[in-house]
Amino acid sequence: EEALASGLQVPVLNLQEALNLTQDTRGTTYGMLAWSQAVQGKTDQTVQTASQAIEEAVARGSSFSLAYVHGTAMWACLHVSDVERASAYAAETLRISQEKGFEYLATAARVVFGWSRAWRGDPGGIDDIASAVKAWRDKGQVIGVPAFTLQWVRALRRHGRKEEAQALLDGDGFQQGLRTEPWIALLTQRMLAER
Repeated sequence: EEALASGLQVPVLNLQEALNLTQDTRGTTYGMLAWSQAVQGKTDQTVQTASQAIEEAVARGSSFSLAYVHGTAMWACLHVSDVERASAYAAETLRISQEKGFEYLATAARVVFGWSRAWRGDPGGIDDIASAVKAWRDKGQVIGVPAFTLQWVRALRRHGRKEEAQALLDGDGFQQGLRTEPWIALLTQRMLAER
């Protein structure tokens, strides 16, 4: 009985540790609104709403909310091609996520940071994205893979590597991901229309 009881013990978090893992709904809502505005091409509104999301998360003080809201801000800025803000938000998302162990958000930050490098003309950003996506998939993860892969494709296309980009779009991983994250299909079609 004693061995069984000791095997079932769960570490108890103190109140502050527990609060650090909560998600603030106000900041999150503003973050998702910024992302939605970005996908609609509303650049000025996106930047303003992303900033408001971060202010809300900072006011609440939850580590998870801070990482999450910086993550929504980086994606929103990526979608309006605001490279500097996307990169800065990615750096903060990565810093918080590595410190607190939020692996998904850390992976997303690496992808956006790589996209930022590639968008500035540095082909090394493509390798950053590829490394992040491969490491995530190697862990058996599937959430986010279509969004991450789409940025890999965009970076390849930006650098004239369209055959490699098309191979990723045609690959099983991306196609399967579209079934679980169908909203990526719209962004893919938009990218392909930009040729």
